[in-house]
Amino acid sequence: MKKVLVTFIIPFMLFLSSCANPEQVEVEAIREVMEHSYVHGIQNLGGAELIRPGFWDGFEMFMLVDNQIRKLPLEDWIAMVDERKADPDWPDEPVRADYLDIDVAGTAASVALELWRGDHLMFTDYFQLYKFDDGWKIVSKIFHRY
Repeated sequence: MKKVLVTFIIPFMLFLSSCANPEQVEVEAIREVMEHSYVHGIQNLGGAELIRPGFWDGFEMFMLVDNQIRKLPLEDWIAMVDERKADPDWPDEPVRADYLDIDVAGTAASVALELWRGDHLMFTDYFQLYKFDDGWKIVSKIFHRY
């Protein structure tokens, strides 16, 4: 009996414990997209080569300005990143994200996060993502600026 336990049951239990929860796999894939394309690509000025893989081509950010909604398409946001990269006065301290929530339902997901530069809270962001054949893509964003 001891030999059966050591030979079969313990390795099987170890195998089961090493299998990732499918939802957790999706959460990690979403977090990777957010870090690569949004945090490093946009906020830390990594540029278009980091940004584009994680964003849907039709992405729009919705901004509340003077009680009106304004839209910012992805290409305009990339142009803003390029301008900031060229600005010698732009802060070089990296931005970090603290994830408040990542909610996944099949091929749809939402992400809530806070953006920090040092000890300064800059934004609370709310993103919507879809899972396409080639992976998770950010399709829209709203935010609050502090």
